[in-house]
Amino acid sequence: MSSCVVFVASHPMTIIAFLSPHIRALKKIARVQVIANSNERSLLQQRDMNVPVDFVPIVRPIAPWSDIQALWILYSQFKIDRPRCVHTITPKAGLLGMLAAWLAGVPVRIHSFTGQVWVTRRGLMRWLLKVCDKLIAAMATDVLVDSPSQRNFLIEQGVVSIEHSSVLG
Repeated sequence: MSSCVVFVASHPMTIIAFLSPHIRALKKIARVQVIANSNERSLLQQRDMNVPVDFVPIVRPIAPWSDIQALWILYSQFKIDRPRCVHTITPKAGLLGMLAAWLAGVPVRIHSFTGQVWVTRRGLMRWLLKVCDKLIAAMATDVLVDSPSQRNFLIEQGVVSIEHSSVLG
């Protein structure tokens, strides 16, 4: 198994905003790759993160056909590359990336929660989006949350458990 860490996001700007220091540190000890819905392969290189950006069409809205295609691409890539770790951020990338990594047998699967889209929704859509967050957490081996208050909220809502989530710093 390679010592590769793959970050998956809907857009690479999310990676830049939330994970830049982690990528810079990790690339000193492992091969790092970013998968996002972008053809801008040099986007991270322009910000002193010399890691490749691979395009996978992870679109934000619910789009069953596109989502199945993106899931298949992610799964296939994980089966071929056999990364040691997959780290997802953003809801759609989390759902597709965690499912693909889980199916491909990636041993370390991390998801970062940075906000919940379902909080402002009502009815069936709120329930569906919340179930997706629960699935993401269930497929992840580790869950990171961006603040103690958000972690407490996710625990109260039954999305993550105390034992299965943490806040860095």
